Amino acid sequence: MQFNQDFCKQFDIKYPIFQAGMGKTMGTPTTPELVYEVSNAGGVGFLGATGLTLQEIEKSVKKIRENTEKPFGVGTLLPRDVAADAETRDEIRDTIKREYPEHIDFIKNLCFEYEIEFKKLPAVETVSRRAAEEQIDLIVELEVPFISMGLGDISYLVSRVKNTETKTLGLVGNVKTAQIHNDAGVDIIVAQGYEAGGHTGTIANFALLPQVVDSVNVPVLGAGGIADGRGIAAAVSLGCVGAWIGTAFLFSSETDIYPEHQKQLLEGSTEDFVISRTYTGKPSRIYRTEILEKWKNSELVTLPMPLQFVLFDDFVWSAESSKKYELMNNPAGQISGMVKEVKPASVIVEEMVRGFEAI
Repeated sequence: MQFNQDFCKQFDIKYPIFQAGMGKTMGTPTTPELVYEVSNAGGVGFLGATGLTLQEIEKSVKKIRENTEKPFGVGTLLPRDVAADAETRDEIRDTIKREYPEHIDFIKNLCFEYEIEFKKLPAVETVSRRAAEEQIDLIVELEVPFISMGLGDISYLVSRVKNTETKTLGLVGNVKTAQIHNDAGVDIIVAQGYEAGGHTGTIANFALLPQVVDSVNVPVLGAGGIADGRGIAAAVSLGCVGAWIGTAFLFSSETDIYPEHQKQLLEGSTEDFVISRTYTGKPSRIYRTEILEKWKNSELVTLPMPLQFVLFDDFVWSAESSKKYELMNNPAGQISGMVKEVKPASVIVEEMVRGFEAI
């Protein structure tokens, strides 16, 4: 097979292999090193801005630019709906303490059970519209070639890049959202299937991709369950111009996640990666931990984002501080069950290209 040369020329890239901008949790999946190595190999590396401060984003973009002249991107989240007007963790903690004291008790009991000292995550801000808009504003000001956005309102992003050279990507999990993004004027749509890691939808790729392609008039990248040339070829066969790939790059030597988490990915089967709202409040595919079953058995209502997010961030931070990495949130897709080796990002891209072109 051959890659779509019209698309590649339009966006000044060699291969339509986009490395997903996975946000920071308690590790940094998309380091600057990963981003520029993917871009230098002919793909498009993306820095995940979620969880980074504005200063960290600016510093990372500078480092990427010092190491590549190729196009790259930065990705962030702008949720369409958040359940709290508060923007600081302390404000949200006060809300939870006041309205959901039993949830606080659950977290503290977990810490006691696992012999963990309860600690509050020191970061001040969490998921909020203002914080996301500030990130978008900075990314545009830095004249980054690509910017991607997930979880919601694409209109603000599109309005900010008018009269700039920055190209926009919008992540979608259904046809309705794809049409909204298309009508808003996004440059590229990423159709992400149920198989994907992290926050994801409910429709699998074989059903999702052709429907999205048929419903919009902009290029579509396939995402979810893609880790080699065969997966890219499948997406292209369904009408996509290329692929948006996250989990496969968690197996790169440039990613900065905990060795214990990379071991979970290497040893886990596809069935070990399940969708849960436990850690963030929104459906997210993660490695199955004991905590998921304990939350389910508690019969407590799962709080909406960002309340559940802040609640469990404190637990995850406490677990990390006690080196109980097996209790932490480890987002990854179902394709983890297929990948069994850590390699340099450039090698991952090269093998994907060879596999695709051999079909």
